[in-house]
Amino acid sequence: MKFKINKNELLKNLNINIKAVSGSVINEILKGIKIQVSKEKIILITSSSDLSIKTTINQNENNFTVEEEGEIVIANANYFTEIIKKLSGKEVDIELTSGGQIQITSDKADFSIPSRNSANYPNLPIVDDTKSIKIESSNLLKIIKETIKSAGVRDARPIFNGIHLVANNQFIKGITTDSHRLAQKIIYFNEPKEKISDINVVIPTHTLNELVPLLNSNETVKLQFDENYLVVDLNQTVVYSQLLIGDFPETDRLIPNETNTKISVEVKELLPVIERAHLAARQSNNITITFNLKENKLSISTRQSESGTFEEDVILKSYEGEDLLISMNPEFIKDAISSLAQEVVEFSFTGQLKPFTIRPNDSQDNNDLQLITPVRTINN
Repeated sequence: MKFKINKNELLKNLNINIKAVSGSVINEILKGIKIQVSKEKIILITSSSDLSIKTTINQNENNFTVEEEGEIVIANANYFTEIIKKLSGKEVDIELTSGGQIQITSDKADFSIPSRNSANYPNLPIVDDTKSIKIESSNLLKIIKETIKSAGVRDARPIFNGIHLVANNQFIKGITTDSHRLAQKIIYFNEPKEKISDINVVIPTHTLNELVPLLNSNETVKLQFDENYLVVDLNQTVVYSQLLIGDFPETDRLIPNETNTKISVEVKELLPVIERAHLAARQSNNITITFNLKENKLSISTRQSESGTFEEDVILKSYEGEDLLISMNPEFIKDAISSLAQEVVEFSFTGQLKPFTIRPNDSQDNNDLQLITPVRTINN
């Protein structure tokens, strides 16, 4: 195997592939990167235990030349990527020597690094086309960004460490929960999509975090599923991910159908006060703040502690319903507000110890929903 390639072209693809390389793998060969070289294209493959990425560099305006076709695994993908980054030349020569080493030369630099037999590298999963959906990248990004902060992080219940994706020919819905909060985003298609089997899967959040920077908001992506895997086809980049196995809890019953108190507030007025309250709460080692809704006003405060107290009023746009004293985690509020990305949000409360919701102002549905469970304190 011997070829010459434009450094920037190679590095662009390596920076994508490296997202699937993990330092903690049982199979040592997965620390490497598989390279398949032909006259027409160069394919780069990386894998971990649950995520794989394949990128393809097609022959285009002589961005590479191949003297000898072949395939090999470069033993250390991270080291290889760092080498390419540090090279000063515009082109890189890569060759598999008779001794099994990979020789990398560019300008005056000359590296020799170990390789592995590509026959020992695991095959990519094969997923049939029986369950697939094409969706605009912009809509997939909305689902991820509006829900991912409410997912579990290394939760003991693995099913909570992902986004529950439900779709049919009329809508696609993403739901996350860590049992203390919940986020939901529903997008209805302008026209019913044909030939779509009902989809009901849970995708790991770390897969979607890696996917976000690869999505171009102007393109359409294809998602394919079977019982165990998701495949995301982005043309020159294909992402393979294991799905989380198990039953995601039924969440519709958790969303309140009634409201006793409702307020709307500008984010630019609310968020700085939440930040100041959070600062005071952290000093007392009690990450809880309290909303006091009374006489058409909102006052946000923290509990008395050795570090002192905090209290500040917030200007509201509207106030409907009963007075209420309710405590909550300020981090959850900040995450919910940032996820919705609205100038004005609406809080709906049903009681002091019952979950409350945050939606865009004047929302009449649950298409953009954040739900938070209150914190029980000595005051309630």
